[in-house]
Amino acid sequence: MLGRGPRGQGAPGTDRIIKMFLTTFITPLYLILWHILWIRNNFYFISIHLQCNCVSPFEILALQVANRHNTLLRPLAVGDEIVAANVHIHSWRETYAGVIDDATLDELPIKFAERVERWQNIINESLSACDNKTIVAVKEKNIVGFARVGVDRDGAFEGAGELWSLYLLRACQRKQIGYLLLCEAMKFLRENGYRSAYAWVLAANPTMAFYRRSGAVETGIRKTLDIGGKQYEAHAMQWNSLDQFV
Repeated sequence: MLGRGPRGQGAPGTDRIIKMFLTTFITPLYLILWHILWIRNNFYFISIHLQCNCVSPFEILALQVANRHNTLLRPLAVGDEIVAANVHIHSWRETYAGVIDDATLDELPIKFAERVERWQNIINESLSACDNKTIVAVKEKNIVGFARVGVDRDGAFEGAGELWSLYLLRACQRKQIGYLLLCEAMKFLRENGYRSAYAWVLAANPTMAFYRRSGAVETGIRKTLDIGGKQYEAHAMQWNSLDQFV
């Protein structure tokens, strides 16, 4: 039995032995267990990247974040029209507050039936269309955002595809869900032979920074959009290569 020192402390060297034991055995064991758990939790994403070589490291991170938020991406389907219309209206009002005239935004809920009919038409067209796609983000069984992508509708950039729209409810922003929607949209374009893409973005759109972070650059091309009887300037943002989305 170890004796006690005059001040009630353990025998000389006991603290040092305990510290050496912790440093030599416990800490490395903890680190090994931590890495084992990390690999187990992320095995699905790592295997996709290594075996298929179809997911970038940035997208692996986005998949991990979205997975933690229980987010599912899927094509637009029959029966989505009411929820999609609701998300469309609310995301517009949240995104364009202070950008688009208040009166125009305030009218959107009043025209809800028209918006639902519009989404019904989009769904009907998507059943037979092969040159465009609409992807929705689903969280807790509710649609929280969408991306629409397809052919270049304006002929602004020869050989490029166009991101027609991408909207996400504010509560679900900054969780990598928007980036995942963008990735799925760009993958569709690449699978259909496109090597670049562009999008028209309102000059005062607060999400302009999101497009820049995703690799889009301003082209210097502008056009005027008529929204609610008022004129707004839009900038053409271009992704010169879609390789990053492979």
